[in-house]
Amino acid sequence: MSTLEVMLLGHKCLFDKEDFYAYNRYGMSVTNDAAGFYYVQFNCIPYRGQRFARVLLSAPSNMIVDHKDRNTLNNCKDNLRLATLSQSAANRKVTWGSNRLQGAYKCGRYWKSQIRVDGRLIYLGVYPTEWFAHEAYKHAQQKYFGEFACLREARQP
Repeated sequence: MSTLEVMLLGHKCLFDKEDFYAYNRYGMSVTNDAAGFYYVQFNCIPYRGQRFARVLLSAPSNMIVDHKDRNTLNNCKDNLRLATLSQSAANRKVTWGSNRLQGAYKCGRYWKSQIRVDGRLIYLGVYPTEWFAHEAYKHAQQKYFGEFACLREARQP
């Protein structure tokens, strides 16, 4: 499929040409809210619960549409996939400070590692260094979330 780059509300958005033109025939337009999510309007009637990506994939109400590259403005079908809430959370961008390794927590002289899966906190163990705790977390991310795992690379001290 070929990609179409469209400016919407001052932002560069990506769509598959076929999808964009098909929805435009029905008076489709897109608007956004304060959180940066884009919503679909048909003939100037907003469908608040219908984010554009949900319409494209005909997503069931119990699933979330996840953007593989974490760019909500890239609505090409090859970048979209259905996910559970837990899987989508695993694909979230890491926003912690650059000196803290994902999944590692100081516990006295040691470092512990834990991961949350489907609302359950899973204890991964205690490790002598932050780096080893982080490695345990990365392994658990791959085990529980597979392709949805979003890992920040870390250098061994």
